[in-house]
Order: sequence, then structure tokens, then C-alpha cells
Amino acid sequence: MDYSAVGKRIKISRKKKGYTQAELAEILGYSIQHISHIENGITKMSIDFIIALANVLEVSLDELFQDSLSFGEKDTEGNNLSVLLDSCSDSEKEKIKRILIMIQADLEICLDELK
Repeated sequence: MDYSAVGKRIKISRKKKGYTQAELAEILGYSIQHISHIENGITKMSIDFIIALANVLEVSLDELFQDSLSFGEKDTEGNNLSVLLDSCSDSEKEKIKRILIMIQADLEICLDELK
């Protein structure tokens, strides 16, 4: 399990709900340090904690652990890209989109030249 990726998704979900680490810690009955360690991928989580966390943040376990289930080959790069994009602002996403469009156009030109 990629605890770092799960922690990033937890942090994103917490921020979307408008909670600070302190507020989330108080609601769940854990220390701020514990929440920080979870979000940084340092501490493993108990099942009770995971369920309580998902309920408080109103997210599915699927959302939190999307890269942890293995059915054939894992697409860890794609999952990491999703985590990175989720943490971007709308303006950052727009800039990334424009950069990718330029890269795609350059790639098509290069591939045409190779033919």
C-alpha cells in the first residue's frame, strides 16, 4: 500500500471539507500529530480509524485507497498524476492542460518526421 499517496488524498479531502488537522483530530479523537503522520504516510491506520475518517470526510474507501487494489499491473504513475492534479488550483490545471497540448503537438511533429 502506498501510504504516502493515501495520505495525500486524505489531506486533499480534509481541505475540501474545510477542516484543519486540529479540527479533524478533535472530531476523530486522535492527536494532531497522528493526523499529520497519516497525511505524510508515516503512520499506518487501523480499520476503525479508516472507517471513521471516511465517514467524517464523506469520501468512499475507494477514493482513499484507489491505488492499493491490485488487479493485474498497477498504474502507479497514473494514480500519482491524479493525486498531483487533485491538489492543483483551477488556474494551475489550465496551465498544465496548455503545456500538455503543446507537448502533444510537438510529439506529433516528431513522430511524423520519423516516418
